[in-house]
Amino acid sequence: MVVNIYARTQLRLTLVPKAAVTERGAELSLAVHSEILRGRVAIDRSLSRLLAPTQDLAKIVAGLSTKDIPRDALLEGESKFDTAKILAHLERKNRKLAVVRDEQIFAAQHGEGALHFHIKEADIAGGYHVGMYVEGTYCPEHGVGPDSHHTVRAATTEGMPTGCHSGCRPQRFSRILTTSVAVASKMPKPRVTRKAAKKEGARKVAKAPKKRNASKRR
Repeated sequence: MVVNIYARTQLRLTLVPKAAVTERGAELSLAVHSEILRGRVAIDRSLSRLLAPTQDLAKIVAGLSTKDIPRDALLEGESKFDTAKILAHLERKNRKLAVVRDEQIFAAQHGEGALHFHIKEADIAGGYHVGMYVEGTYCPEHGVGPDSHHTVRAATTEGMPTGCHSGCRPQRFSRILTTSVAVASKMPKPRVTRKAAKKEGARKVAKAPKKRNASKRR
């Protein structure tokens, strides 16, 4: 038997990266954001893990010659190939290619700021996946404060959101948050549209020094 439960909530939590795509070697920054119509929220318990590559698979596949590609990986009628089948073929030959970086990471909080993460060791290109389990307290009886939107903080020592008192009726909640960041070996150059290129050319012409007319009479 399958039971589907549909519910609408005033509390939405998301794990948001500072950049969805970044260059290899750069620090990855993520923060827990909230979208609440009313009330305040505080997290008092969390568990987070990081899944990341241990080898640059794109570089390995790009370095293969035509003879290294198995016939069952070639697509019919095209010169392209099935990347998943090539990876499966390589992993059968070298089991270490299937090993991933799986480790626990810890959320940080500076002063009254939001809960966030800093992942400094992102020196291998590929997909970096972060999963976070959170438990906390939501108090719907407080209006949205000037800093409550997009900000999730740790709970007070009593396990209640900041500003709550003994008369409040807080609600316990739990969420599973996930996000991914793509780490590239080299960031692609931004595409310049024809309109932007024309505008940039006109700007350079306007700034260029005017040449004197050699035929002008003295």
